[in-house]
Amino acid sequence: MDGECCCCSVDGIEPEIDASKASAQSRDSVAETSCPSCGERGRPVRRETLKTMLVVSLRRVPDGEFLFCDSQQCSAVYFSRESRYSFEVDDMREHVYQKEPAEADTLVCYCFQHSVGAFQSASSEERAAIADDITLGTKIGQCACELRNPQGSCCLGNVHGLIRRLDAVRT
Repeated sequence: MDGECCCCSVDGIEPEIDASKASAQSRDSVAETSCPSCGERGRPVRRETLKTMLVVSLRRVPDGEFLFCDSQQCSAVYFSRESRYSFEVDDMREHVYQKEPAEADTLVCYCFQHSVGAFQSASSEERAAIADDITLGTKIGQCACELRNPQGSCCLGNVHGLIRRLDAVRT
């Protein structure tokens, strides 16, 4: 045990691992994080994001952790680990980029209101300038991605991915 972590042992004795239990725990963990509609793995999202993005009464939001489903083929946006309850595209205040990435009026950047259509109609240089503007806004603390973006995190990955796709089409 020289230099190794001993957090899983008692008095330096490694615990025996039951392979069948470990495998079952792994399956349970994946099931807990898998969307009940499509089976894709979800990403944790803050409760405040749900409260901001949903159009339903917040009394309908059960306690517990929620995850974001980014699968375009799935209508579920958020689902809970505990109750397997989900909220669909129709429960959202805005279009969700991951669900409707080709719609011109879908926002890619929710904080600074940049839509798919704005990127589609812009030149390559203009798209780069929009991305630079978003980057600057995040650096000076003007964004609120964790609240305004349905995925609950920064949009820059989506922005740069969209720019790459659009630039590839034009070349």
